[in-house]
Amino acid sequence: ILPFELADSEYVGKLPIGSMDVIANVTREELIDFYKQWYRPENISIVVTGDVEAKSVQELIKSTMKDIPASAKKVSPVRGYVPVRTEKDALIFSDPEMPYAQVQLLAKDENYRPIKTEEDLKSRYLTSFANDVFNSRLAETIANPQTAWLSAYPVNYHETNTSVFNGVLFVPKDDCFTEAFKQMIEEIDRLLLFGVTQSEFDREKDSIIAKEKSWYDKKETISSADRAEELVRHSLTGEAYL
Repeated sequence: ILPFELADSEYVGKLPIGSMDVIANVTREELIDFYKQWYRPENISIVVTGDVEAKSVQELIKSTMKDIPASAKKVSPVRGYVPVRTEKDALIFSDPEMPYAQVQLLAKDENYRPIKTEEDLKSRYLTSFANDVFNSRLAETIANPQTAWLSAYPVNYHETNTSVFNGVLFVPKDDCFTEAFKQMIEEIDRLLLFGVTQSEFDREKDSIIAKEKSWYDKKETISSADRAEELVRHSLTGEAYL
């Protein structure tokens, strides 16, 4: 699936987990060259979380790393870009481990960007809002015997730091693919053309406020691991640490 989603980008054929063929055949010199090229002071971000005294930790880091020389020549990593599809495309494949048919309708989010401003945060809330409302609608359809799918839900996920895909996944009932596809398009059109009802809006608004209040009330008790993860994401993407 990844080569299909990331087509025409630098990521194709470069899965993060790597290749056993590379591991089996890499030389010592190649490992050293890789280390020297990318393990550089300007690429280092140090994240410390926990019950520590900030000033002491800063002094310890400075004294430990002060003798590491700066790079004579800085090398910036290539920032991959996944182009937006200009035409519809389809990928069909079989998986012997998959006991049922599964359909995904996807599109790259052209407007996605890391949260750096208030407007960025509002945009992220709107995406979450729409997905939650759509998810509730799809969940309600399952109880209707006329619905042509067994399960359905919206999807929103990263494939790279800057590439986000939005869409929907559904599992058609046996011999109901065409009808399931038609019904799903109708549900998508209903949301896009008519938006949400006042009751859906009020319910989702209350849910978002409750979740954010709960997060705010507990923000001083966030685990060190979760706090570190947020700071690492900030370092890698520039997204604001909230």
